[in-house]
Amino acid sequence: SGSVVCKTTPAFLDVEALAFRYVETILGALLDSRPPPAILPGVMVRINGLQGAPELNGKQGMCVEAAGDNGRCVVGLSSRQTMSVKAENLTAINAPAVCAGASGGGCGGCKPCAP
Repeated sequence: SGSVVCKTTPAFLDVEALAFRYVETILGALLDSRPPPAILPGVMVRINGLQGAPELNGKQGMCVEAAGDNGRCVVGLSSRQTMSVKAENLTAINAPAVCAGASGGGCGGCKPCAP
């Protein structure tokens, strides 16, 4: 009661699922002792450098699945279309700073991320 957001709406559930995928991706990388991917679920991206579909270059979307073994991220476009794009063809627009420095922490001022 008194809540502005209904936690059963499709939009809320979509955001909640992306948040879980984001955390699972980071935790998976930490548990496997590898750096987290540069593009994480929930991050807005700009598509660039596509040769097979140049009309999509410059378009913005949201990463809905981080790059797997094939090096591709699943990106959702505003047209509701999803596509598999090589991570190297994506530029993060609103990515939070995640650092895999020697401390293994996520941007708590570690040397690579310190101002």
